[in-house]
Amino acid sequence: MTVQKEWIAYGLTCRVVDNNVGTFNGYVAIPKEHPAWGADYDDLRIEVHGGLTFGEQGSETSENWPNRELYWYGFDTCHSGDWVSYASERGGRKWTLEDVAKETETLAKQFSEITDKVFLDYGVRHDIEKYYGKDFLEAMIADDRTKMIEILSQVTHVSRSQEVEG
Repeated sequence: MTVQKEWIAYGLTCRVVDNNVGTFNGYVAIPKEHPAWGADYDDLRIEVHGGLTFGEQGSETSENWPNRELYWYGFDTCHSGDWVSYASERGGRKWTLEDVAKETETLAKQFSEITDKVFLDYGVRHDIEKYYGKDFLEAMIADDRTKMIEILSQVTHVSRSQEVEG
């Protein structure tokens, strides 16, 4: 893999890499203090071409991902409907360096907008609100553990009362 372009967008390091099959991958590095640092890329609600396909902490020994203080997330352009050199006869969209750079900037923008430690998908948020209430969900997003414990103790008390009555 060869870095083709590196720049800063939305305060984050962006990189486009040639992945050695005639296509490009886009990556964004987030610092350790970022709420999504170290999260499994499958758990992040990020919309980028083909979804996130990479997440890895940097390492001093890594040529591609230096600096242990950064966590790299990325996507590739080798999906169904994308042109790749080893199957060029199937056609598809051939992503240019500039196309991938633009998509990488949308990735950086989304990471810059994550401001809390809870970046759950809609279904999980809906389930939390359904079982514990909107106040609990808001306390969870705000990382207000005192409020969360208070709400959970009320929920537990109500559940035990219903068990005794039922």
